[in-house]
Amino acid sequence: MSSIKALPLPDKALEDCGAILGRRGAGKSATGRVLLEHELLAEHRCCVIDPKGDWFGIRLNADGSPSPWQIPVFGGQRGDVALTDDMGAAIARLVAGHHMSCVVDLSELSVAGMRRFMSAFAETLFQLNRRALTLFVDEADQLAPQRVGADQGKLLHHMESLIRQGRQRGISMWMLTQRPQVLNKNLLSQAETLIAMKMTTPHDRKAIRDWMEAHDPEKAAEVMDTLADLKVGEAWAWVPAADFLERVQFPLFATYDSGRAPKHGEKVADAELPPIEIGELAAALGIEDVEDPRDEELERLRAENGRLRSSLAAERARAARYEAQGNVWLEVMAELRGRIGAAIGSPEIVPLPPEARYQDYDMRLEGDGIIRPVPREPDSGPLVVDARRRVAAAPPVAAPKTKTDLRAAIAAAGVTPSNGHLEGLPPAQRRIVVAIASAKGEPMPKAQIADLAGVSPTSSHMGVGLKRLAERGLIMAVGEGFAATAASLPQGIAHA
Repeated sequence: MSSIKALPLPDKALEDCGAILGRRGAGKSATGRVLLEHELLAEHRCCVIDPKGDWFGIRLNADGSPSPWQIPVFGGQRGDVALTDDMGAAIARLVAGHHMSCVVDLSELSVAGMRRFMSAFAETLFQLNRRALTLFVDEADQLAPQRVGADQGKLLHHMESLIRQGRQRGISMWMLTQRPQVLNKNLLSQAETLIAMKMTTPHDRKAIRDWMEAHDPEKAAEVMDTLADLKVGEAWAWVPAADFLERVQFPLFATYDSGRAPKHGEKVADAELPPIEIGELAAALGIEDVEDPRDEELERLRAENGRLRSSLAAERARAARYEAQGNVWLEVMAELRGRIGAAIGSPEIVPLPPEARYQDYDMRLEGDGIIRPVPREPDSGPLVVDARRRVAAAPPVAAPKTKTDLRAAIAAAGVTPSNGHLEGLPPAQRRIVVAIASAKGEPMPKAQIADLAGVSPTSSHMGVGLKRLAERGLIMAVGEGFAATAASLPQGIAHA
């Protein structure tokens, strides 16, 4: 990449082990990324151990487009292959046996899981690697601390082997840490190059001073006097083997800034890595079921398809509810047509087709007495004049409200309330059976019965009365209503 600037270091610096030390925000990780870019540009094999999960940006340019270095990322949120803490040896075999560079992202593992992984990784890499490899270990103090617990002794031993004897096996290890005081001194003392960036805490400054005084106490004093004043990206670079000690400014790396912290009110964009083919690497790891790089897009499409299916199901359910409501209205309209037809003497009124407009049709009374819709034409003839005349001439139906109206209605129907069959009935039941009998044997709806009998349709008088009358055989249920039986219409209660 033409945007990569020259390093302010002698070439010999990257040929051996080194350490980049600096407080948080001093530019330590950015300097490590610059070194990685130069190594990759030179087509040198590199491996990054990344406990933080922000070195994946090497796969992207600063604008988020794919960079020239499409190296695999093992583990982490954006890993090409998922990582577990028991895969350390397998990843080391892959690194040692293939001419490739990679990022090993440990950020999804626990601290204990990181240490289990690195113990097997460091041991296997030391045993198998025989080609030049630059190994960057970020946050090295987490993996090789000064104070070692009972479960960390094996890991520390393997890390010491890498930095002490790794050179003869082609391994140049670079350690990055913001806590040099916490980093194990057996490892820090083996660094052949020191890049000391801004550091203010006394204990961490002491660790840097100890390393420098071991090489030149006078020069160490000069460095320590200015260490707290260094700017971001500025460092003292000391390469004793090249007799090099200078205060330098490291350039900004050219790839994507995947470790940038958001400011207040800002949301850092979530970068997506372009998929790469990792079938061969996965096979080398013994992973049989490897997702195709296009699987992520396939999963996205499946999720979108699921969302659309859910939306479609909801629309279908809504349409079914509308259809059910429409069916209710169709039943109502059919009932109205039947009542209107009965009022005008027609056995049936045929409705318009669903898509038809009423303005385009005439309703015509045919010879069989049925009213049918007929397409209207300019000279189609008169409308259903006879049907209209019958409707207009039909007497209005008024439900009787008082006992006087009830007796008048019963008398008009040819019914008299005095009958031996009704003797002994409670008054409410007597009124109910007389009201039903007024229909001359035709079914009468419960609402009309209650209205004529002067009782509430939901009262016990109504419910119990209908039940008792039916048990005595005076009435019978017909559909939604009740009709008088022959037993309730002898002699005094009879059709006119």
